[in-house]
Amino acid sequence: MSFDLCFWSSGEGAPKEIYTDVCEGDDHRLAASQDVLQFRSELLDRWQSFNDFIEPLEFDVETGEPAHLDRYVLVTVPVSLINELPGILRLARAYGLTVYDPQSEQELDE
Repeated sequence: MSFDLCFWSSGEGAPKEIYTDVCEGDDHRLAASQDVLQFRSELLDRWQSFNDFIEPLEFDVETGEPAHLDRYVLVTVPVSLINELPGILRLARAYGLTVYDPQSEQELDE
């Protein structure tokens, strides 16, 4: 069992639409952001176990091209790592990122 969370800095459209696009590999609604890139880097430095549960992958598996890592972070949180969630949410807020919970179809507030 797991659940997803999606993080981004700014984008055009409703959060549900942005999330749906991201799941289909389309990040055109999202602006590139150093905050997203730094959040991703720090998240993986602090919680290395999330390396297997994060998107986008560094390289597109079909083309081998580098991915745009500065637009969004999609994390699948397995139940075994749920205790890490408060720290991840604090980190996202420190970078001013939107946190979208597709299960509830809402942005998470503090």
